[in-house]
Amino acid sequence: MGIAMAVAYVVLVRDFLRGPGWLRGLIFAQIPGILQLFWVLPALGHGIGGWQISSVTPLLAWSLNALYGIVMGWVAELLPTS
Repeated sequence: MGIAMAVAYVVLVRDFLRGPGWLRGLIFAQIPGILQLFWVLPALGHGIGGWQISSVTPLLAWSLNALYGIVMGWVAELLPTS
């Protein structure tokens, strides 16, 4: 899933967002993060944001998505643009 997100970011989104690469990646990573917190976790029976797992699950899930987005955006900035 992470590779698919990175490819989608580089092909579809990278050139449309403004700002440094890490910020563009962070913004993009919020889309799957929101889907995870409000659709995937509740569908798995863990409640909105995963509250039934732990009270820190929403913060951890957001933090990991944010970190992924920052690193992905930074690395993608090193790739040549079309």
